[in-house]
Amino acid sequence: MKAALKKFSDYAPAILAALFLAVLLVSVCIDIYKIKHMNYSRLYTSLKTHLDKKQGFVFPPTEGDRNKASRKNIYVFGESSLVMSDGSTFPDYLNEMLNSGKQGTLVTNWGIPGIDSFSVKRRAFQALRTKGRKPDLIVIYTGHNDYNNIYQGYMPLYKGLPGTRLLLYINYHLQGAKYKDKYCPGDKKCNYTNYSRAVSPIVINALQASRLTTLNGSEYTRFNDLMLEHFMKNIRGIIAEAGNLGIPVVICTVIGNLHAEPFGDYRTVSKDYRLGIAARKYEDRIRLLRQARDGEVFSFDVRAKSELNAGIRSLCGDGVFVLDIENLLIKKRSEFGYDVFIDYFHMKTGTHKTIASMLADFIEQNNLLQKYSGKRAARSSDKKFAAPENRYNINPAADSLPAAGE
Repeated sequence: MKAALKKFSDYAPAILAALFLAVLLVSVCIDIYKIKHMNYSRLYTSLKTHLDKKQGFVFPPTEGDRNKASRKNIYVFGESSLVMSDGSTFPDYLNEMLNSGKQGTLVTNWGIPGIDSFSVKRRAFQALRTKGRKPDLIVIYTGHNDYNNIYQGYMPLYKGLPGTRLLLYINYHLQGAKYKDKYCPGDKKCNYTNYSRAVSPIVINALQASRLTTLNGSEYTRFNDLMLEHFMKNIRGIIAEAGNLGIPVVICTVIGNLHAEPFGDYRTVSKDYRLGIAARKYEDRIRLLRQARDGEVFSFDVRAKSELNAGIRSLCGDGVFVLDIENLLIKKRSEFGYDVFIDYFHMKTGTHKTIASMLADFIEQNNLLQKYSGKRAARSSDKKFAAPENRYNINPAADSLPAAGE
């Protein structure tokens, strides 16, 4: 008996290693099967139900504006892009630029990290319906989280893949310290969730590159359609609420880091990204990198698509002024890289300062802090970089504003 136990103990490590490898191999095979045979119809139905019922977060009550009646007020609404940077953000700089002298303009930043257009709308309604003085102008900068919160929050691809999760979990505990030092030095909250978001795209891309499985990128078109549909509905709700109060609205096109690697269907997204990085002509580089970004579905942060900016541009009309930040930066030959951003879409303080300057000039040119004139703001006519023909039937002439409070 002792001899048998000794013999077993000699082989136990090898047996356990073999069992572990077998479990890992089976788990990876399950991942390959799940990706290749993903039930997109069921996912779409689930997402539609989720978005149809979604209301946005409830925020603590706020006091009305008690500023002097002679002072102009601007409210800026959005998500983390308004508060996360390596320094100050554009509402801060705009406040400095406009708040000079006793009769200066006060800019209030209503941005909150992590929220999407559902919560931005709720936040705007709360601010506009609170007793007290109303703003003279509203500025909106939002859109990334309408995609990011869905692809990374509601239906993250890696969470349904046991093999990928097992690999990540083991590697995190073996390499976690190195990851923390590389991606978030000094951040105690840098945990396994962030690690999974950062590394799982590499694992899934490797499975696709080895031709063990494929992700059907074209299936995600209708998911993006649905997200954009709700985004537009939420923004029109804010416009309607502001319109009822006679407040003009400036809505900005959003920008993202085109040099942050996108992850999606390897056959198209990774190919366009590589071609874009290598392209010599500026026009080709921007076109291919935007094309790659528009196809991403499981990057660490999923950025707003070109169609969202096309939708924003379509809103330009009486009472609504579109500041096309994207095209203005393209005209400046911006590379939309790490010289502009700190990550996938949070901007460096220098970029915020540039946007604040754009906003200050735009407000002055359109006389938005004086008696509202109701004139239409100019839209970009740069045909080289016009947004791709949208698939969403966005027609500003046909769109009607919902009732306030929708």
